Amino acid sequence: MNILYIIYAVVFMFSLLMGFLVMPRIVSISIHKRLVDLPDERRVHKAPCPRLGGISFLPLALMSVFLFNGLCVLVLGASVSSTDTPTFVRMQFCGMGAMLLYLIGEADDLVGVNYKAKFVAQLVAACLFPLSGLCLNNLGGLFGIHQLPAFVGIPLTLFLVVYITNGINLIDGVDGLASGICILTFILYASMFIFLNHPVFAAICLSILGVLTVFFIFNVFGGKRTGLRKLFMGDTGSLTLGYVISFLVVHISTFNVHRVFVMSGAFYAALSPLIIPLFDIVRVVYARYRDRVPLFAPDKRHIHHKLLRAGLSPRGVMVTLLLLTVYFIGLNALLSHYVSATWVLSADVLSWVVMHLAINRCIYRTNRLRPELAIRYENPKNTIPEKNKFAL
Repeated sequence: MNILYIIYAVVFMFSLLMGFLVMPRIVSISIHKRLVDLPDERRVHKAPCPRLGGISFLPLALMSVFLFNGLCVLVLGASVSSTDTPTFVRMQFCGMGAMLLYLIGEADDLVGVNYKAKFVAQLVAACLFPLSGLCLNNLGGLFGIHQLPAFVGIPLTLFLVVYITNGINLIDGVDGLASGICILTFILYASMFIFLNHPVFAAICLSILGVLTVFFIFNVFGGKRTGLRKLFMGDTGSLTLGYVISFLVVHISTFNVHRVFVMSGAFYAALSPLIIPLFDIVRVVYARYRDRVPLFAPDKRHIHHKLLRAGLSPRGVMVTLLLLTVYFIGLNALLSHYVSATWVLSADVLSWVVMHLAINRCIYRTNRLRPELAIRYENPKNTIPEKNKFAL
C-alpha cells in the first residue's frame, strides 16, 4: 500500500479523535456561559442549543494539516508536502480570509453582527483570491465560453466566493443539512485531489472531513436518547466552511496549460454538491424581490422550510436533501462525459424545477390534510423581524 494513503488515514483519524475530545467541552462551556441558540419563529428546534460548534473547525483542521506536513517530511521527504510558490501563496491568502470570516462568524454567534458588516468581510476575504493570483480563467465551454480575460474572471471570482459562502450559511437551517452537504462536498473534493495527485489539498479536505463527521454526529444524534448534547455550528462554522469550499472550487477548476491538473468538467464536478444551496439562493432572492420585502430579511422561504411545509420531519428534510445532493453529483458526473457544460447546467435547472413542482404539489395536499401546518406558515411573505445586531 502506498505510504501516502496511510498518512491520509492518520490525518483523518487525528481530526476525528480531536473532534470527539473537543466537541463535548464546547457543549459544556456553551451551556455554562449560556451561549445558546434560543428558539424563535424561524427556528426548527424547540429548546436552547449550544451554537459554538463551528469554533472547532478551523483550529482542528489546521492542526491536522500541520500533522500531515510533518509526517510527509519525516516519512517521505519534504518534496511530497511542499508545493510550488504560487500555490503556497494562494494557501496563505486563503488562510487569512478564512481567519477573517472565522472571527466575524464568532462575533455574530456571540453578540450578533449586522448583515452589511458580514457582507463587507466576505468581500474583503474574496479579494484575497485574485490578490494571490487565483481567479477563474475558463468556464469550460458554458454557453460556448472557454478562456476568460482577467477583467471578467476577477469579478466572477469575487461573486463566486461570496455566493458559495452565503449558500452554505443560509442552508444551515435543519440538523445535519449544512454539515451533511459539506461532508459530501469534501468527500468528493478529497477523491478528486487524490486522483489528481495533489496531496496537500487532499489532506485539507480530509482534515475538515474528520471534524465535520464528529459535528454531524452531535448535531443530528444529540438528544436525551443518546446522551449526547445537540450542538450547532453557527456562523463561525458555516462562513468558514463556505469560504474554504469556494477556495477549493476555484483552485480545482482553474485552467492552467502548464500543469496537468484540470480534468474534464472539473468546475461543474466541484459545483455539483453545492447545487441545492446555490440554486436556492436564486429562488429565495427572486421571491423576496417579487413580494417587495428586504432581500436580506430572514424568512421561511428556503427549501428546507418548504419541505417542512410539505409535511416532512426535520430528519426527513435532511435525508431528502442529502439524497438529492448525491443525485446532482451523479447526474453531473455522468452527463459531463457525453454533453457540453451548457446541457449539464440545463439538466440541473430542469431537475430543480421538477423538484419544486413536486414539493409544491405536496404542500398543497398537506395543507388540505393538516391545516395546522398551513396556519403555521400563513404569513404570505414569510418574513420575520430581525433581531438587533451589533454593528462592527
